[in-house]
Amino acid sequence: MPYNPIVPTEEDRSFAHFLKYIGFLASFFFLTSYFFPVSAGTEKILMAMTSSILLTSIFSSRFDEHYYNLRNEGCKWAMAAIIVPLLISALLSVGSLSDKLGLMLATTNNSEINGITLIIDAVLMAKMACFAFYAGVIFKSLRP
Repeated sequence: MPYNPIVPTEEDRSFAHFLKYIGFLASFFFLTSYFFPVSAGTEKILMAMTSSILLTSIFSSRFDEHYYNLRNEGCKWAMAAIIVPLLISALLSVGSLSDKLGLMLATTNNSEINGITLIIDAVLMAKMACFAFYAGVIFKSLRP
């Protein structure tokens, strides 16, 4: 059997599973830093840890098939964390448009019409997506 340098060793596999727990903790504290302010240095360290571990988890090819399945589940959860707030915002804006249309048809003064505005904070969405990635990875790894 020829030597394949890309095949993960036992050390690579254990390091990948160590990364998922460190990434989960870093992303959890990074998400909570949005609600409970911490020092700028601490937040930068958490941001660097979360993003670097996430990039390593996604783009490294030194993991086995089991970790790829965990990573794919984490990607699904991260995308859901981005899509759900966008869907809620879209549904609220449709309701707001129908309120505006009814108001415009009922009144002649259109300058004072303000609909429901939902501003989605991009920083919060990014933190939620990072946390959701690791939550999905941990959830799938704990399931039998």
